[in-house]
Amino acid sequence: MHIGEITAAAAGEWTLGDLTVRRMGYGSMRITANPDRDLAVRVLRRAVELGVNHIDTAAFYFSPGGTLQVGSGAVRYATELIRDALAPYPDGLVITTKVGPGYDPDFYQAKTPAQLRAQVEENLRRLGRDHLDVVNLRILKRPGQDSSPSASPPWRGCATRG
Repeated sequence: MHIGEITAAAAGEWTLGDLTVRRMGYGSMRITANPDRDLAVRVLRRAVELGVNHIDTAAFYFSPGGTLQVGSGAVRYATELIRDALAPYPDGLVITTKVGPGYDPDFYQAKTPAQLRAQVEENLRRLGRDHLDVVNLRILKRPGQDSSPSASPPWRGCATRG
């Protein structure tokens, strides 16, 4: 017996600020692990066809190397694969990204407003967008190396500057 196709709408919706997103989204961290770019594009398009309207990504999601330390071949950025698969972006698609960790040529934690701004600009450029729907700050915590955020963090005021 064929029940029919189940879509992301079956998971329900929730409110993220002033945005409504489906509870089932797509996390793009692993989309770069396979060197087949066309497969990644098909997977992203199919996710949206099945009703996914929330994609999580970060400029530091890439292969080979990257956060997963996997992959081979030419460098593939999740943000660029998302752009290639989905631009022009459909109405209602929410893209969430992250700043904080960076890679140049090793991972580092952004600690200044200029570093955070550069990461926002990199996300905008790689996604091919003029705005970011949601930007999360991720703080790397390595035992014995990173301290807690200060009382006057470097990202204070970044959102109000646009």
